Amino acid sequence: MPQIANPEDQQVVRRFATWHHLRRLRELDTHGAVAPTTVARARADVRAGADFLAWLRERGRTPMTCAQGHVDEWLAPGTGTRRSAATFVHWAVRTRVMAPVDFPWIRSAKLDSIDQSERLHILRRIAEDSSIRLETRVLGLLVLLFAQPVTRISRMRIDDIEITDEDVTVHLTGGEPVPVPHPFDQLFRDYLPQRRHTTTARNNRTRWLFPGAVPGQPMASATLHKCLWDSGIPIRRERNSALRDLVLEMPPALVAKALGYSPLATELHAAQAGRPWAGYASIRRYHGKQLPIF
Repeated sequence: MPQIANPEDQQVVRRFATWHHLRRLRELDTHGAVAPTTVARARADVRAGADFLAWLRERGRTPMTCAQGHVDEWLAPGTGTRRSAATFVHWAVRTRVMAPVDFPWIRSAKLDSIDQSERLHILRRIAEDSSIRLETRVLGLLVLLFAQPVTRISRMRIDDIEITDEDVTVHLTGGEPVPVPHPFDQLFRDYLPQRRHTTTARNNRTRWLFPGAVPGQPMASATLHKCLWDSGIPIRRERNSALRDLVLEMPPALVAKALGYSPLATELHAAQAGRPWAGYASIRRYHGKQLPIF
């Protein structure tokens, strides 16, 4: 076990090592299938988990107060050792010792994304294909236009969507509202009055944007993931593509503030796209309520 200063973190990492890796290694051992690389991988996962928790503590955070922006900042350097924390984070989220966050399984430092033509094709499908469930189309817009992780979307409320006669705006981080460009704004107008699971007396006052079947609870992020995958919408690649295109249009710091990402994460996307920013004049387009879509 690595040296861990915080007693609570030490207990969490010990549980991870015991119930995730040690149990699996014992099962493999009964069949004589434990390879040296398997043991080394388990040790690397445990150490990466401990390092991630220590990194959070340095920022005054606990596993339950970890946000998506912290994960993005942790991954920003793009090193393989940092990506090795994926196994621990997924286990911690699944066992509810860590707040729900998206942590990519891909261990490559390369930011996987779709190209612009594929992104536009999917956007047109969302805008025009009525065979796709309306909630899935709205969900896809939040991923593709605003680069929101599904775990964050699952916690959104209808109060985060502001609809007037003139426009539709989305509050993503509690800051300034971000406009939903036409024609996608109409999808939000159509969706809100017909959200699923709101017809029962026990759940008809729910404020969740995507209400779950259990009264008072939002739809699980795994269910939202499945909605997108079943409709052929590649979640992580689309989110990366949205971030890439946004940082090509405006300063990464502004994108981070508007979408709830860490500045380091958006700077990484800007560098990957070949346009690290020092400043930008087309910020006026953003204030003019235009987003870089077409």
